Amino acid sequence: MKKITSLLLTLSLLLCCALGARAEARSAQEIIEELVVDYGSYGDEAEAQIQALLKELAAADADAAARWESILALWKSAQTELTVNCEVPEGLCETDELCFVVLGFQLAPDGSMREELIERLTVALRCAERYPNALVLCTGGGTAAEDETATEAGRMAAWLLEHGVAEDRVLVEDKSLTTAQNAIYTFDILESQYPQVKELVIVSSDYHIATGTLLFGAEAILRAETAGDETAQVVSNAAWQAPSGALPPMFQAGALIELSGDVETAFAIYYDTYDIHELPPLTSASESPAALDYAGAANWAYFETDEERAVDVFLICPTVDTRSEANALDLNDKLKARFLSALDLERGIFEETGRLFSPYYRQMSINAYTLSDSEREEAKKLAFADVSAAFRWYLDNENGGRGIILAGFSQGGEMCLELLKAYYGGESAEAQALREHLVAVYSIGWMVTEEMTEAYPQIVPASGETDTGTVVCFDCEDGSVEETIIIPAGMKALSINPLNWKTDGTPADKTLNHGAVLEAGGEPIPALCGAAIGARGELIVTDVTAADYPPGLDIFPEGAYHLYDYMFFFTNLKENVAARTAAWLSRQDGLGTPEAICARGVLRVGTAGDYQPMSYLDAEYARIKR
Repeated sequence: MKKITSLLLTLSLLLCCALGARAEARSAQEIIEELVVDYGSYGDEAEAQIQALLKELAAADADAAARWESILALWKSAQTELTVNCEVPEGLCETDELCFVVLGFQLAPDGSMREELIERLTVALRCAERYPNALVLCTGGGTAAEDETATEAGRMAAWLLEHGVAEDRVLVEDKSLTTAQNAIYTFDILESQYPQVKELVIVSSDYHIATGTLLFGAEAILRAETAGDETAQVVSNAAWQAPSGALPPMFQAGALIELSGDVETAFAIYYDTYDIHELPPLTSASESPAALDYAGAANWAYFETDEERAVDVFLICPTVDTRSEANALDLNDKLKARFLSALDLERGIFEETGRLFSPYYRQMSINAYTLSDSEREEAKKLAFADVSAAFRWYLDNENGGRGIILAGFSQGGEMCLELLKAYYGGESAEAQALREHLVAVYSIGWMVTEEMTEAYPQIVPASGETDTGTVVCFDCEDGSVEETIIIPAGMKALSINPLNWKTDGTPADKTLNHGAVLEAGGEPIPALCGAAIGARGELIVTDVTAADYPPGLDIFPEGAYHLYDYMFFFTNLKENVAARTAAWLSRQDGLGTPEAICARGVLRVGTAGDYQPMSYLDAEYARIKR
């Protein structure tokens, strides 16, 4: 992680250079970046802009334009026409001109192979048995946190040899850490040592096949002497059918940019910190669609209506629109994919505790935070109008008396506070009922102030580990920052430390950190960092450096850890969600204490008297009891 995130340090400088005055001639690399990002963000909806960019690229570098036009055609084909084979493909070359390329998967911390990688190897073994003259190339570098000597390719090759594949057929590429590097280093080996190979078959999980096909095909195009004269081509694939998994188009965009040679920008895209808000927007205010209809699943990122749980989580997405002038007015499929990508890690904090409801909404774009106060307020009003409409529909049609957790990061956290202001204040029957059913609010990466609590008494900052109906709020810095857009100068945030659940400056040692998680599906990293609340109410994070965890976006100063707010404390937050839920449930009529609930192993759903086993909370109940 340190090596990867350090690559982001020059992101702001690169963007300033790459997005300079439009009147000046741009380099081919600058045009390629915009071309790829446009298609990754908007697909065919950006066709007119893409054609204009190809024309501009042709004027700068005709050969590059021809190659990237071919790569775009391959990208479209991989998305719409590619057949994923869950059986060994037939009709392939029967000689050593054929090579099966097995893509790696992150090793367990101790260096052992995870189940998904073994399943990919099982597919590769069947392919090797069907085509006994073909080569099998294993690709993947060292990804074991606790064993620097272990590599994905090394473990894979050993497994194939143990299962009877001849040693002279098994090739090893053990330097790569990304799928783009898989392609680059694989072609290095094949071109220098196995020039007879003309046909490649990608072996991976089904959700990864399109990306692998695209990147290996693109690398072949980029290496060809001239466009259309590739020495080796991807001719087929063989896949393990994974139970879940997806790679959004913007991930593919990042990988293509990595192939083009711009590693810093590629990793910015991988980590969702790529700031392209200065590029021309594809929509304008005049194109604003009608108000969203939240009846049915179409306008929900998560819409879990088919499972009985005692608690629901209303989860609001952070900022993902980096192109629009003020609001995400066009919620197309590409932008919705960015919502899902942004929520993929955050949802893990909540999904074991309650049903998830997360609306798509015309959120403020990253640009909105640079507008005047009045313009930003108008943008916020439109964003909240959608969030409010979604919440109103949820209350009327889905809540059914369940407890509610409001949750969001950054802009999502701000929207949570707006819901508290709009729905939870006053003495109406609904407001009182909502306050009674409020388990907690997780407004991570935003700020609650004393002035806010005085104006809105229903906003009550959390003061301990298991108080309910309160707001958990903090934003991370390194201690050197004087102000951010989250905690401006002269403001004091009412924060809580997610390691020791104290609101004063009592420091929490990193040993209290049960595990940071830095990417979706990643392994928890215990004791990564400690924390203490600073004079401005900022959460000062210790034991990490701004060099390793840069701000990523140029609207934040160096030392602002905003992007990592919930990542740094992922496991502690997940445990706390369960603990507050247990505490809330114990206060409901007839449920008894957390210890009693633990003994029964059941939770009541609403007021209907139905019971649903919830054994996953047992550990939390036991921890509260201790």
